Amino acid sequence: RYDLATARRLGEILKKACVVAVDYIMKNAIPYLGGAIDLGTGLFRTISEAGTRLAAWNDRRHIRLQAGHPEELANAIEHQMSLGVLGGVADMLKGASKVAVGVFLPGLGSLVSAVMSGIEWLVRLVSRLGEYFGIQQFLQTARRHYGAEKARATRDAKGVYEPNTAAGGIINDTTAFTKFFKDGCKASPLIPMLTLNSGLGGSLMTMLQLFEADGSQSARATRNVTGGETREFDRGDMYFTRLKRWSVEYMRKSGFKFLPADAKDVVMAGYLAHATGMGKERQSHVEAGTAMGRVGAFLTA
Repeated sequence: RYDLATARRLGEILKKACVVAVDYIMKNAIPYLGGAIDLGTGLFRTISEAGTRLAAWNDRRHIRLQAGHPEELANAIEHQMSLGVLGGVADMLKGASKVAVGVFLPGLGSLVSAVMSGIEWLVRLVSRLGEYFGIQQFLQTARRHYGAEKARATRDAKGVYEPNTAAGGIINDTTAFTKFFKDGCKASPLIPMLTLNSGLGGSLMTMLQLFEADGSQSARATRNVTGGETREFDRGDMYFTRLKRWSVEYMRKSGFKFLPADAKDVVMAGYLAHATGMGKERQSHVEAGTAMGRVGAFLTA
């Protein structure tokens, strides 16, 4: 219907018209775009974190944790999971408030967003400072207990320390050690996460109650998400693997660097690299769970 020159001219006009239209839309959408992004991100985070938390709760219903540090570290990590869900809800509320300000107070949208961002930054700064000082205080107590136990220990011909298993030390007092470790869990969730992921907390034989009152091995079966049966040991493995994966991701986003007190302490550096997956060559023994994996856990738990 049109010759080639006319068609080209119409194409150029249409292209310019599209650019003008998109420019106009973006200029008017910017006040709402940031809030909409925060709202969507908060919704996704809430679903993701809730899926992990629900799956962990479902696993724990079918296992029995040992009293002491196993129970305390599990409680601390699960508590942080719950706070992650609340963090997603807070992001949703922040996004909704930005959208509302953009609608009802369009001239003040940028100012209100800047103020909200400043307040959020201050809250995070104060929270991190409090956590930092809490960790420092706990580590001072830990060094004091370590020094006391080292003084009570004996050394063999190779210079290796043998702990003193007689009464009088914190390593032989379950109540005192549990209280000490609980203080660390209160100081920062990083303490129980490092303890669990480094392997210093012990194996599943240490973490779970795998024997009945009469001394026989536990054979209790529990239902899993696929309808089959999983013994208590296997369900416990699923539970702690879930906690480890969540902890790896949390530690990576925490903003803290995990370094040994002595730069030459390659053993402790190895433990930290193993626990956090932050080493240049070494990776953590578990990979961080993906967001879609957590959504899947939420839907199948």
